[in-house]
Formats: sequence, structure tokens, C-alpha cells
Amino acid sequence: MFPPEILLLPSSCGCERGINAADIRARAIARATQEAAHDADPENFSPPPPAPAQPSVGRSRRSANSASATPAVAESSASGEASPSVTVQTKGKGKGKGKGKKRKKADSDAEDDNDDYNPYSKSIPVPGQIAFCAECESRFTVTAYSKASEDGDGLLCTKCGKKYAKEEKEVKKKRSTGKRVKRDVLRQALDGETLGPKSLKEYCIRLIAKHIDDVEALGDIAMRDMDRIGQIISRNRSLNNNTIRLLLEPQGDRLNLYDCARVDATQLRNIGAFVPRLKHLSLHHAGRMTDEVISYYAEKLTFLESLHIRGAFLISRQAYIDFFEFVGHRLKSLTLAATARTNQAVIEAIVNFCPNIESLNLSSLARFDDDCLRLLTKCTQLKSLDISFAGGEITDEAIVEVLNVIGSGLKELNLSGNPSITTLTTSAIHACCAHLRVLNLSECELLTDSDIINLFTNWRKNHGLYELHLARLTELTNAGLLAAVQHSGQTLEVLDVNSCASINKDGLMSALKSCKKLVKFDVAFVREVDDEVVEAMQDIGIKGLVVWGCTRVTEVCRIDQGVSLVGREADIAAC
Repeated sequence: MFPPEILLLPSSCGCERGINAADIRARAIARATQEAAHDADPENFSPPPPAPAQPSVGRSRRSANSASATPAVAESSASGEASPSVTVQTKGKGKGKGKGKKRKKADSDAEDDNDDYNPYSKSIPVPGQIAFCAECESRFTVTAYSKASEDGDGLLCTKCGKKYAKEEKEVKKKRSTGKRVKRDVLRQALDGETLGPKSLKEYCIRLIAKHIDDVEALGDIAMRDMDRIGQIISRNRSLNNNTIRLLLEPQGDRLNLYDCARVDATQLRNIGAFVPRLKHLSLHHAGRMTDEVISYYAEKLTFLESLHIRGAFLISRQAYIDFFEFVGHRLKSLTLAATARTNQAVIEAIVNFCPNIESLNLSSLARFDDDCLRLLTKCTQLKSLDISFAGGEITDEAIVEVLNVIGSGLKELNLSGNPSITTLTTSAIHACCAHLRVLNLSECELLTDSDIINLFTNWRKNHGLYELHLARLTELTNAGLLAAVQHSGQTLEVLDVNSCASINKDGLMSALKSCKKLVKFDVAFVREVDDEVVEAMQDIGIKGLVVWGCTRVTEVCRIDQGVSLVGREADIAAC
């Protein structure tokens, strides 16, 4: 090793901004080169003349200086003499100081000469150190908030960092806006909204619903529009103790609250005080409704004729019995669904105290079974009956017994979700339900294709159904579907064959020829539905299509104006 005093290294003292990283690298490389030359031949070594000082002119000049220093190392290696591998030791500014380690002289293996040697490597500055901006070359103090340049060649000063931060903020804003637009498109696809612009009234209703928390009063608007506002705010989970008052019109006779989960018992009780002339009341998800509330309704709602309560699991059985005893003679339509707080005594109270009942919905009752069903033989005025998804077992014998008594007057019958139903039930429907217009047999797993064929074949007593739901009848084939549409094709408006995988494309195309008034068709998970089938459905006037799981329906399928297509995978993937 030669004395340090004979080293003559390039200097950049003339730079107004001080020594930068490029100067340090150049000096380190030159020192390593001179050390190698001195060790090889100390007697003939002569130091090079001092290089003139040059000011730093930016990132391009530093890159050129670094590149120009590289051939010096290559020339010393090309002379045929082994050049030792050197690790450059640099001193960091501030508290942290980097400590390099000198490598031992290389062995005979030439591959070890350049191992772990990178003259261009540099450590990342830590907060508190002085650095130079990779953009404007100005000197600044590194902080924890210093941003890296786009090419990763250094850090940015505060001024340049703010400029890039603003650009990043605009990019994030555009990205979030795009996500929101896609989310709105996806929501419209799931809701089955039709394409094209909405009416001015619809835009006004949506604007009111969006800012419902700032609205003081809805004013004199139609009940239909108020109900639409109630639907939107219920979907948005905005129906609460404050917004419910906007929907309570003192002179109104109908009130539908589609999500009462955030409305407490006090506000539910106020319905009876603020809208005493109600004739129709529907409360969904009424989990906070109590005995006191329903008792107050019995006292104050003296005009009540239609009551629909879903999910009221806090009301006791005795409270139900007392309510029906007090107002049952006025009720014509009743829904008591999705609760476990009923038993045979409650059903018996409905039968005994509601002689004028015409529409009865007892769906999703945990304790509804054959014994409860047989009590309904006394409801001779019934026109609509829903006993879907009963918690207890519903058998053919009980259904046949009820249909033999009240079947001739029924117009709507929902037996979906009762897996014990077989051919005896379909035979009873064929024999007794001459005026039936709506029939739901979805998820009746034991029904076969022949049962559906026998139901509709030679059913001359019945003049055609308006709605037919046969979803998830796994054994339903083309023959059963054709038998249904040949009987009711002239009147059928809604048809549901969801998950009837045995139906193929030919069966669907043949069925469409018999459907003259069909408006809504659910063919979800019928795998052979493709673009041709969907376009044929639109040609006969169908406005609502459900095609979940129909992978052959592509984005090139024609969708007419005013047609709602729900479940197309291309629409979901695009969002």
C-alpha cells in the first residue's frame, strides 16, 4: 500500500452545492485503481496528474462521470496482472456511519476477483441525512416522508415531492371514480334495471333518497312515489328513527316499511299514533317489535284490514292471540312469517277470530306442521295461501285434506320448499283448484317430470295460469315444460325454471312458440341457454330475463331497449 499523500484524486471543490454522490464514487474508483497499480509495481509507479475541478451539472453529467470511470478498472485488469478486489468504504453523514470490510487478496480462481463488488451500489439515506434531489439536484434533509423518484434513482425534495403527490392523488381519484361507476353498473345489473335514461321523476326520487338525512319533510307527493323513496332508503339501510317520520303521512291509508331493523319499538309504536287511518301496514325485518307495539296497533288502528309482519321474533304467542281476538274480524289479508314465536294455538286464533280472511301467508314458520295446516280447513274465504318453507313436516295427506275443502276458491297457492310433497299433491291440485292463477312448486324435490305432465294434461277445469314457478325441480325435462306451456301458454306471464338442468335448448325454443304473453322468464343455471335463446325470448316480448350461470350468454348478445338482463357473466366480469 502506497502512502495516502501521493494519491491525486479528482476533485469537485468548484461545485457550488458541495460534493455529491457521483464525485464520491469517482474518487473511490480512482483510489482503488491507483492502489492496484502501486501493489503491482511499486518501483515504477508514478501518480497521474491532478484532474481539473468540474462543477456538477445534473444527473446526466453524474451518470457520464460514473460511466467514464469504469474503463480504468477494465484496463488495469487487461494488463494481465491480478487486480485485488476492493470494497469501498464511505462515510455517511449524520449519526449513522457505514463501515466497509476489506477483502483478502484473490485466490487463483479468477471468478472470485469481482465477487460482491459493485462500485455503483449506494445505501438509502435515512432521516436526518443530507441528500440531493433526484429531480432538481437541490440539497435537502431527508425525512421519513421523503418520496422516491419514479425511476428509483434517489429521493425527492419537498417541492418535487408535493408535485408528484398531487399527480398521485389525481390518479387515485380517477381510480376510485372508476370503481364507483363499476359498482353502480354492477348494482344495476343485479337489480335488473333496464338500460337507457330514467324519467325525471325517478332521478328526483333517487336524489331525495340519497340525501334523506337532510330532508325535513317530503311534502305533498303521491303515495306511490313515497313508497318508492321508502324502498330506496330501506335498501341503503337509511331507514332509522329519524327518517321514518318522513314516511308517516297522517292522511295515508297504506304504509310499507321494507327494513325496520334500525327502527326501535318507540318509533314503531308511533305509527299507530301518527297514521291512525291505516288500512294496509307492512313491516319487514321487524325484529324490535314488542308486545306493547302490537297491542297499541290493536287499540289505535281501527281501520286496519291488511297486516303483514315479517321477522317479529320478540312478540309472544299470547300477544298474537290477544291481537287477533281484538281486530281479527276486520282482517282480510294477513302475513305472519319468519318467526319461531308461533304454535298451534296462534294458528287456531287466526282461524277462529279472522273469519273474513282472504289472503294468508304463513311462510317460514318454525313450528308450522300438518296439525297447523289442517286447522285452515275452516278458512273457507281463502283465495291466496302461502305455506312455503315450513319448519315442520308438511305431507301430502294434510295438503289433500285442505285442498278438498278450500281448493275450489284458491287463486294463489305457494307450496315451495316442502320436500315431502309428491304426486298426491299435484293430483289434488289438478282435481280441486279450478280457478288457480299462481302456482309455486319450487324446491319440492320429490316431484318428477311425470307429475308435472299429469298436472297440466287435460286440466280443462283451469283456464290457464298467470305465474308458474318450478325452480330446482331436478327431474323436470322438456316434456314437462312443454306440457305446462301448452296448457297455460296463452295466459302465462311469469315462468321460472331455475336450475332445471335437464331442459335443453330445443325444449326452450319449442316452449317459446307457445308463450304469447310471457313477460319474465328465469332460466338461471339452465346450461344450454345461449345468445340465440336470449334473443328469441326478446323477440316474443319478454322484458325480464334471469340468466345466472348461463355461461353461453356472451357480451355480443343483443339486448333490446327496455329489456332487463340479470346475471350475465360478461357484465359481472366487466365490473
